[in-house]
Amino acid sequence: MRHSGTLTTSARRPRRSAHAARQRNPSPGEQAARRSGTAKASASNRTPGPRPTATTTLVAVGDLQFDTTTRWPRIFFYEGLTATCVPGWRVSAPAPFLNDAEGQRWIRRRGASLGSIQATAHVTQCIPVDAQPGHNGNAAPLTGLRRYLRNADVVFGNLECPLSARGRPIPNDNYFRAAPEYARHLAGHNFAAVSFANNHVMDYGELAFADTLAALRAAGVGVVGAGEDYAAARRPVILEADGLSFGFLGYSMIGGQFLFAGPAESGVAPLNELVVLRDVRRLRRRVDYVIVSAHWGRENLPAPTAEQVALAHRIIDAGADVLLGHHSHVPGPIEVYRSRLICYSLGNCVFGHGHSYWGDNMIVRLAFRRRGLDHLEVLPIGGTFRPAPLRGKRAGALLTAVRTASKPFGTDFEPSSHGAVVRRGLRGA
Repeated sequence: MRHSGTLTTSARRPRRSAHAARQRNPSPGEQAARRSGTAKASASNRTPGPRPTATTTLVAVGDLQFDTTTRWPRIFFYEGLTATCVPGWRVSAPAPFLNDAEGQRWIRRRGASLGSIQATAHVTQCIPVDAQPGHNGNAAPLTGLRRYLRNADVVFGNLECPLSARGRPIPNDNYFRAAPEYARHLAGHNFAAVSFANNHVMDYGELAFADTLAALRAAGVGVVGAGEDYAAARRPVILEADGLSFGFLGYSMIGGQFLFAGPAESGVAPLNELVVLRDVRRLRRRVDYVIVSAHWGRENLPAPTAEQVALAHRIIDAGADVLLGHHSHVPGPIEVYRSRLICYSLGNCVFGHGHSYWGDNMIVRLAFRRRGLDHLEVLPIGGTFRPAPLRGKRAGALLTAVRTASKPFGTDFEPSSHGAVVRRGLRGA
């Protein structure tokens, strides 16, 4: 498979590892075109169209955050300081303390437990995988989902951490970084592309950002939503499978201004109407299916805002077939709008945490036919560092939560052997 900027691939992955689908050697002309980000497929490279009954499957997963480091927070917040323990000092909000030996002794002398500390980041509440019974490190976090991922024609997700051994962390307690080898792990589990448009791309600065792009591309995994400059961040990835072409775009509206790409600055593509609708309309003319990844919304809340719903509808109106939402870390509703699909939040896939309000998650499996999108299947998964399929009561509870969240949109779910299917209203059904 070929991955580079605006790339097109024609080799279908016949239900096997991404490493089994090797890249063919491009001609010098193609190499030049790929360097300029304008590579296009010739008619001779396209595989024959599928039979009318054949389906092409795309599996989409939620946030992928491979950092398993447990970091004690630099600053902790303590809520127990009142006039009874510090005469004359009353506070109405948690007070910040430097997390050093002196600060800890001061709190303990007042009869407080450090268990009452309010940790300031997801990773400070993580338990490393190698400290958990039955686990040996986090070298293969996607192994439990192998059957779902390797049986798909295309796998896509949101990469929520830089892959690098270099760089300095940003001045924030909430920062992530994982080894570059995870790029090969993604490729080995059939990931054809990822969105890198999110609020953690610069957690370790420009060096780690550039290393991530290089590692993914070297592993044969396409990148959308982030790049060396504004044009590169907006550039689509185009894949072919079973004669159907899929165009991917990625955007984020979360984070500070330093995260976003400029004409001569690396970063992520901004999620706004001006950019997204224009890009979708351009891509619509080139592919059979347009898939947009959006990093948006509010953390910890499954329901989208009215503004998100309106923007999602406009993106579909512009020509997108599927919109995949990320960032809230909890599964959100699914809507069928104008015979196309909106997944407002896919929740987490691999993401260590200790939050009681982050529960089980889902991945979605979409089936495409020549005449349109046939159905979407919700597949419940559980776990933090090593997710695996859910069965029984936990799976039922996850599906009930997704149905409940989707009820305002009138989405119908049918039971399936592994989860639930959305079919009614889709144009290929």
